[in-house]
Amino acid sequence: MDTILAQVEKPTRYLGGEVGAIVKGPSAVEVRIALAFPDLYEVGMSHFGYQVLYSILNDLPWCAAERVYCPWPDMEDALRRAGRPLFALESKSPLREFDLLGFTLQYELAATGVLQILDLAGIPPRAAQRGEDDPLVIAGGPCAANPEPWALFFDALYIGDGEQGVVELAEFLRRAKAEGLTRAQRLDGLAAIEGMYLPARWKPVYEANQFVGFDIPAGEPQRVRRRIVTDLDHAPTTMRPMLPNVRSIHDRLAVEVMRGCTRGCRYCQAGFLYRPVRERGAATVERIVDEGLRATGHDEVTLLSLSTGDWTPVAAALPALMRELAPRRVALSLPSLRAESLTGELAEAIGSVRRTGFTIAPEAATERLRRVINKPIGDEVVLETVAQVFDAGWELVKLYFMIGLPTETPADAAAIVELIKRVFTKAKSRTARAKLNATISVFVPKAHTPFERLGMLAPAEAKERLSAFERTMFRGQVTLKWHNPETSLVEGAIAHGDRRVGEAIEHAYLAGGRFDGWREFFDLPRWRNAFMRAGLDIEAIATHVYDEDDILPWSGVDIGVSQQYLKEEYAKALRGETTPDCRDGRCQACGLREWKLNTELAEAVAPPAKPIKPAPPAARFRYRLRYAKRDTARWFGHLDLASILTRACRRGGLPVLYSEGFHPQPRISFGPPLSVGIASEEEYMDVLLAHAMKEEDIVAAFVGGLPAGLTVEKAAMISRDEPSAFDSVKGWSFAVDLTRLAKGGDYAAAVAAFLARTTSPVAVVKKGKERMIDARELVNDAAVEGSTLRLDMRHARAGGLRPQLLAATVLGLAEDDVPPAAMTKRRTDI
Repeated sequence: MDTILAQVEKPTRYLGGEVGAIVKGPSAVEVRIALAFPDLYEVGMSHFGYQVLYSILNDLPWCAAERVYCPWPDMEDALRRAGRPLFALESKSPLREFDLLGFTLQYELAATGVLQILDLAGIPPRAAQRGEDDPLVIAGGPCAANPEPWALFFDALYIGDGEQGVVELAEFLRRAKAEGLTRAQRLDGLAAIEGMYLPARWKPVYEANQFVGFDIPAGEPQRVRRRIVTDLDHAPTTMRPMLPNVRSIHDRLAVEVMRGCTRGCRYCQAGFLYRPVRERGAATVERIVDEGLRATGHDEVTLLSLSTGDWTPVAAALPALMRELAPRRVALSLPSLRAESLTGELAEAIGSVRRTGFTIAPEAATERLRRVINKPIGDEVVLETVAQVFDAGWELVKLYFMIGLPTETPADAAAIVELIKRVFTKAKSRTARAKLNATISVFVPKAHTPFERLGMLAPAEAKERLSAFERTMFRGQVTLKWHNPETSLVEGAIAHGDRRVGEAIEHAYLAGGRFDGWREFFDLPRWRNAFMRAGLDIEAIATHVYDEDDILPWSGVDIGVSQQYLKEEYAKALRGETTPDCRDGRCQACGLREWKLNTELAEAVAPPAKPIKPAPPAARFRYRLRYAKRDTARWFGHLDLASILTRACRRGGLPVLYSEGFHPQPRISFGPPLSVGIASEEEYMDVLLAHAMKEEDIVAAFVGGLPAGLTVEKAAMISRDEPSAFDSVKGWSFAVDLTRLAKGGDYAAAVAAFLARTTSPVAVVKKGKERMIDARELVNDAAVEGSTLRLDMRHARAGGLRPQLLAATVLGLAEDDVPPAAMTKRRTDI
């Protein structure tokens, strides 16, 4: 494994061993499930639902849930060269050894990631090709709402909330293994679990190269009903989420306060997929936040929902939360907050600790078009929100708009520019430091929405409209961004397509498609060709308008919202009529009423005093901590290591002091960084604390709060006048295991020859510039002691050499001949 990790950019993506990860021996459990996220580690580790399912499954004593993510291209190449199959992080077991491989489908462009994981695991990509020794492969998530484009690859797709269904699935697998059921019998058993869509039982029918419906065997249900968690307040969640070893996309504690939204924005798939509204009570949220922060040490809490301003206790709960969080230097964020639900009190509460960018999503810039999409907020509401945000101390507002919405006219598009200008003017009137980002994306129609039968703009037309914005925007004053219309085209074709789209996905993968949601990897010609090879036209699918009576590819899924309601909403959109939120008291008869769900509103709490802002203590006590990074921890990069240790300080309850200013930072500093892959017995960091502590208590604070291989071993109070941990270091002593070098030789003679030189210049290229560094000046002493090279080197602040390169120079080798795993820092001289 070391050989493979040494070849990749970020080995920590593949280590496992995170704080909060659960490792169960394969022989100690009856059922093994691998949870697959078809994107990079940093993205998957940020996904809240993925962590919840991991926690629920591992709470079953007889079940082990492990994780796997898409490897970056360097890791894929290394695995293929080594002939090693893709493995799960916890046990490093090949994925084929699991009973089930379960995918989370969050984004259409992750489609090739599904095939990458299956391919590298040695599991046939098509469900029809799998045999008795292959695991079952299923998927869930919002993209499963149209299961047909994915149907070739999955034995089953799960529709709806997963908290209950995933337990039923694990229990079924346990019985199936005990009874020795065949693969066919296991598939039959899956069909009995509510919410399971089995593609093999739904045969698509085509006429004149058009999808016209399904051939469903007699006795089979005509639609698969979505699973819904009826009581969110008592639903299981993760109280001790895993802490990523690499800084993830969203490095914060996520707490779901509400699921569902009934405002009825007609473009929003999530608003229909997650109906009805279910809430967590304020007391439950406060408990989850408190336990989560103690378990993680995060410095930010985000309250998740589709519209957190609509959470019933929000006005009272936020000040109460911030009264607890502000003294702990923990920020609070609401990533989904509608402009009309913001109040001055909410803005003050959110911004008590740290103010990042504030997001406002008008989506459309004219009130007419906002009525069409059922988001009837006026321009004045947007402008007043901007004023409140900047008055509360923010310096950045982010605006989101869409083009290509139904009934859009050139005047609607031109109004986007005018509204951005008005917002910018309003922002500048509140503070000269105001910044404005505007992002414009192409509307993509999604299944189970009132606009589901419509097509989207073709890329050429979308690009022309977007280029017009750039020509008319304030240059240098507003940062204008847009989503690539070409990626939106592929997203739309997959979201809108039938089972034949799966063949195009397969062709795209075989042609090299990877990480298609990443700008640097996306290739539209590859996708066009893939659709052509499948006998399809990608633009024809994405822009196709279904007739009112057409059977839709996703018609086999019943999300609870009736087709009649969606058609009526589309008719109202064309008339410019809005539909009020049913939470205001009047049921809009969308179809969910008959499901008789428990959607009582969560309890409110009495509003406390305004949040308090932390005052910096006068006392300051400086401690120097010695820590070691052994085994897998040697693969941590310096920035990731700093993040892990800083979070561990918070997790352990150390009273760390913070800097002042707009973005307060913990007063923690580190010694010189060590090359990735080299183990160390002695590394140092300095921490400034608000009050004195026993040194053994500081060390104890880190116990259980660090990933495998990383340990804090000593703490000592030092003078505040002492040089920093970086500047205090005079040098190091390394040990090089000579038996692990790529080449042999007379090492003792090579060392003696090196020490006999007066200079030993080495060329180093940094940022395209070459400079010469004298390696002899950096070596205090070196000696071959048995099968080990002892290398004592000096800390040259003006410019040194990487330990590997210096060791190779002393031994007369190339740097690649000295693998990082052969080196250990034995001592740091301070």
